[in-house]
Amino acid sequence: MDWEDASAKNKIINAAIKIFSQYGYEKASTNQIAAEAGISKGLIFHYFGTKKELFLSVYQQAVEIYLIEICEKIDPDQRDFLLRIQALIPLKFELMKKHPEIFNFIKTAYLETAHQVKEEIAALNRKSLDQNFDIVYENIDYSLFKPNIDLKSALSTMLFTLEKWSENFVRQEANSEWNSLQAVEILSALEPFLSLFRVCFYKEDSHGKCD
Repeated sequence: MDWEDASAKNKIINAAIKIFSQYGYEKASTNQIAAEAGISKGLIFHYFGTKKELFLSVYQQAVEIYLIEICEKIDPDQRDFLLRIQALIPLKFELMKKHPEIFNFIKTAYLETAHQVKEEIAALNRKSLDQNFDIVYENIDYSLFKPNIDLKSALSTMLFTLEKWSENFVRQEANSEWNSLQAVEILSALEPFLSLFRVCFYKEDSHGKCD
């Protein structure tokens, strides 16, 4: 791909992020995206095929940017699973400030209900999480957990709970701008969950570490 091709493709991606964020999948049109990008509509179909393929391609790239930068910032020396999860919240907000348009698009796509893309978005989310699982949970000190529990079940329970909580939070804040105050509020709202997880799954001598 030469420079002109790359430039045209990037214009389409940037325009798609803006238009999809503003209108959602169903109401956004390739005409709007082409006008925003300042290119012909035919170029969208040349590079991406259909509106659906464009939407999913841009979402996959946006999530990859997010996960790559998150993984780069994770402190591998923090071996307490719950403290590492807790530390991810400020990291996420740093990236939201760094890439506000990308994260507005991710938020919109995450809540997308259009049947044409809903299942594909969920599948992309599962794939991305699976691909980055080893990095996010590398070097965790599992000796902090109670010896008689099933580690896999405990981790799955915690992640599922936090994922569902996050979904509800995103839905409640769908029309809000992300800001540093929300990061503080989220950490405060998560604290009861983290404390409960520590009591249920951690050894008693580890209960005081989630301050």
